Amino acid sequence: MWNGEDIKDKTLFIFNEQGYGDFFFFLRFIPEIRKLGCKIICEIQEVLLPIAKKIFSEEEILIRPDIGVLPSLPKSDYQVSICSLAKIFKIDEESKIPPNIRIEGIRKNNLSCPSENQLKVGICWFGNMNHVKDHLRSTYIRNFKPILDIPGVTFFGLGKNKNMTRNWSCGHVNLNCDIEKLNIIDLDSQTENFGDLANQIDQMDLVITVDTVVAHLAGMLGKKTFLILGLESDFRWQEERQDTPWYPSIQIFRFDKTWEKTILNVKEEFLKFFHGEI
Repeated sequence: MWNGEDIKDKTLFIFNEQGYGDFFFFLRFIPEIRKLGCKIICEIQEVLLPIAKKIFSEEEILIRPDIGVLPSLPKSDYQVSICSLAKIFKIDEESKIPPNIRIEGIRKNNLSCPSENQLKVGICWFGNMNHVKDHLRSTYIRNFKPILDIPGVTFFGLGKNKNMTRNWSCGHVNLNCDIEKLNIIDLDSQTENFGDLANQIDQMDLVITVDTVVAHLAGMLGKKTFLILGLESDFRWQEERQDTPWYPSIQIFRFDKTWEKTILNVKEEFLKFFHGEI
């Protein structure tokens, strides 16, 4: 394992043992590693390839076909989890945080609005169904109705809806319940990988999302983003503050007793954005 020792002219194998968002979050340390003069091999899930190609050369990428299928380990002098890099680089204060890697959108096709003058706002209300705290960070799309009812805006559903029926402790829930009654264009059928998702986010005027990979991609694109944290959140978003040194374009909304109350707080700030006050 690499613990920060000199690796000039050595080979460092970097792997991702957490989620997709974690991978994007810690990519900011790759330029710091390049300064050390080592050779890099980075293992990634195949779905991450469109983004990884913007940061790594073909020779530096080792593809994992699926999250549960590990490739054969390459020859290397050292190995490290990408999620351990903040510790190795001793990031213990805000001034030491490297800027996130800014990626350009991967534009394939343009999204259309009923009116060219309308704002495009992306909404993501769910995360990975297999996440142990999915029930604390995902919510029903119908909870966003107070925002979706605002006229003069085209709303798009962001993310890949692999399974919107979740088995939570309260029973089976359908996060897409009543979506057909809401003013939102779901982009699920147009989303195959993170290249597609980056393309969609890049075309938005604003992104509103729960704590999932969409927030990290939006942050990498420098997109104005309202991040809604659930009942529990991790160290990256710290406590109390409404901004984050990790992604300057993100504004944080912390859970306020209920999802309904939290969404109303977001709506209040969204109206300021809509009227050009922020």
